[in-house]
Amino acid sequence: MELCEDFLNRVQTFNIQTWFIKTSQLNPYKCAKHGWKNTGYNQLTCSVCQTKLEYEEPDYDVDYDYESELRRVTAFLNALEKSHHPNCPFSDGSVPFRLSSDFVYLNSEAFFQKNLETFDKIPNDKLSLPLLTPKVFDYLGEENVDLLWNYNEGTRNKTSVNAARIFALLGWRLAEVEEKLYLLCPFCGSYADIFYYATSFGQIQNLEENERISVESNKPLFDPADEHRFFCKWCSSERIIHPKPIGWQATLDFLRQRHYPFIRTGEAIIPEIEGSKGMADHSSLLKKEIMLNTQKLRMEREDDLKRVDQLLSKLDADGIRRRLAERRPEIEDIYRELLGADEGTNVFLSLIHI
Repeated sequence: MELCEDFLNRVQTFNIQTWFIKTSQLNPYKCAKHGWKNTGYNQLTCSVCQTKLEYEEPDYDVDYDYESELRRVTAFLNALEKSHHPNCPFSDGSVPFRLSSDFVYLNSEAFFQKNLETFDKIPNDKLSLPLLTPKVFDYLGEENVDLLWNYNEGTRNKTSVNAARIFALLGWRLAEVEEKLYLLCPFCGSYADIFYYATSFGQIQNLEENERISVESNKPLFDPADEHRFFCKWCSSERIIHPKPIGWQATLDFLRQRHYPFIRTGEAIIPEIEGSKGMADHSSLLKKEIMLNTQKLRMEREDDLKRVDQLLSKLDADGIRRRLAERRPEIEDIYRELLGADEGTNVFLSLIHI
């Protein structure tokens, strides 16, 4: 976990005021994976050997064209791997830690608990939180809102939620900077000034009341999904609409298995058995569940690949380049996932020159 924390600390140095690179190929995950942190305007510094890199953006209104931008990005990607000092642990493209989907899935509950601790350590009468938008019911559902409810606080009515647990589930931690409280996502570095939003004290909120308070205070409600950055591996609007078994969704999987006396594996419902044998069975079934989820994800990726190939077969050469430029992150990720990082990138780059 120490390598993961170091990685996330580097990710959190990238913010919208100093990192203006729009291409997904140079997103903060890519840079942090190779040891870089953001230390100035489009500037990177290795966290170990202190080597510096600067990305020079073109004048998009004057001399921008896609082919030259592709060459510029490719050259900078190469520099991310090759610019370190020879004795640096990141030299020659070495990657001590990779934030894989499997790592996030298997450690999701631990991250959730760490997020939740930042809320639980503050007394209710001093805990001021942004008011949540009612949209949280849309992407969590009543059952999961119930799962996050602390029953020591009484029976939940229809519109009440444990806001602190929802914030923690959807990736947020409380952080204090210069005596001001912020919400911070450690996975993408997104942060929010609490007092920009309508607020209330305590962990419990009534979402019907939230809308009224928002109107009266002339301050917005907080959407804990939309405030993440596009590349976030824990939660983002895109992942809410198309949930994958990582991050917040994986946490819900583990919480359900803990709170309900059965585990679903495929179509079977298998009762939990008490005692040490039961724990062993639980672990075995959980491993099977993870394998099934992984297999399902690979099948989805293969289906995505088929759809991409069908799309490409219907387009002319100019259309292909234009659509690839528009959908580059999704398409390249598919090829890299299915074929491996190097081979997937080579296949994608070959498509650019069709």
